[in-house]
Amino acid sequence: MGYLLTEAGLWMVLSQFLSSSSLCDSSALAGCNTTMRGRVIISLFLIIIFAAHYIKFMSLNKAFIAELRSEATATRKLLALVPADQKEWVPHEKSMKLGRLATHVAELSIWVVRAVQHDSMDLMKDWVVSPTFDSGEELVSQFDKNLEDAIAALESITDEALQELWTLKRGEMVLFTMPKKVVIRSMAMNHFIHHRAQLGVYLRLLDVPIPGMYGPSADDKR
Repeated sequence: MGYLLTEAGLWMVLSQFLSSSSLCDSSALAGCNTTMRGRVIISLFLIIIFAAHYIKFMSLNKAFIAELRSEATATRKLLALVPADQKEWVPHEKSMKLGRLATHVAELSIWVVRAVQHDSMDLMKDWVVSPTFDSGEELVSQFDKNLEDAIAALESITDEALQELWTLKRGEMVLFTMPKKVVIRSMAMNHFIHHRAQLGVYLRLLDVPIPGMYGPSADDKR
């Protein structure tokens, strides 16, 4: 009951802030007057409090699913912008090619499936590189397919099973052993966000306008 009251209270306060005046016309807070800017900041703060409070009552798999879905929107926007005719481009001789980096971003949710459905993975035989692509739309399609598989896998696992140990190997060499929930957090989600940010830098260097990930980008503000 305390949880329900807290949830209802947070949403009631938030709705009062948002309904008292329309949001700014500009996507950036700079377009707001002082009073409205304050309302927007406080509203965002309340959303963060609500999200943290709600996630505390979630099972681990539901929390992972919610985060995957939340990150997916920004990822689709970025993958759709990858120029297929620049797949061989690299910013440095030691860097990954743009095409491989883009498919890597699209494929990384496969780690979730491997962690949930297996107790180990051997990089020498279990990891399959994603196919190449001819358009940003194909990249998005690859990403969505892998995301759907990851969510389906997570829906089938319990919190108890996520505590079980999982091992990454390269042939006979053991690279690490850690709980499945840590594998999903580090090797799937953190790993994916790292490479998505890297992809954004590649596109910026190619002078491709970048959409905002967690707020408006410099291109959004133009």
